[in-house]
Amino acid sequence: MSEDDRPEFATAVRGYDRQVDDYVRALRDYVDEAHGRAKQAEQRLAEHLRRSAETDSRVDTAPMAVGPTGATSGGLDTAAVPTRDAFAALGDYVAGVLRAAEEAAQARTAQAERETVVLRTEVAALLARRSQTLHEMDNLRTALASVALPARSVQG
Repeated sequence: MSEDDRPEFATAVRGYDRQVDDYVRALRDYVDEAHGRAKQAEQRLAEHLRRSAETDSRVDTAPMAVGPTGATSGGLDTAAVPTRDAFAALGDYVAGVLRAAEEAAQARTAQAERETVVLRTEVAALLARRSQTLHEMDNLRTALASVALPARSVQG
């Protein structure tokens, strides 16, 4: 804590004011919070170190890779381990699969856009028909009301 951070307390006749207790309590809370954060950081560090050790262990026990000539180290069966050419072919295959997936996605997107246009047209037609039907209902209501009122006055 620097000189600028230190508070100035009012001088009291006996002892000190309550502001000192408040300041000490705030410092204790800050220290407790800092200890909590440090403990959490230590736990996260321990978890990362554990994961790192597991990864190192898996790397150490993994089979050795095939060299550029197809020879292996670690006594691996060369027939069971793919060569670099096999990996290159796999890359071409994966690229083809991705291209096909992209083309299929584009086709489906285009189809969805066409269906959206059709549906929007149908909705617009239905809304127009609804508006027309509501207008016809209002006309009928008005006509019925005009017929019903004279009939009541004749009866009355």
